[in-house]
Amino acid sequence: MQTAPHTAMMEAPASTDSQIIETLGAIDAYDAVLNDDYAFVVFKETDRKCGDRPCDE
Repeated sequence: MQTAPHTAMMEAPASTDSQIIETLGAIDAYDAVLNDDYAFVVFKETDRKCGDRPCDE
């Protein structure tokens, strides 16, 4: 059985000049009892100046 491509209800923020934003995962769900949608996005922020280590400012 094939399913149609799914578009997430939410996205991680866009990368900026100072940060790299990497989407790690996303999930959305529908609650039939409450008739409501839920969406969660997991993303990683990396500072372009310091990388994965803490910045010493």
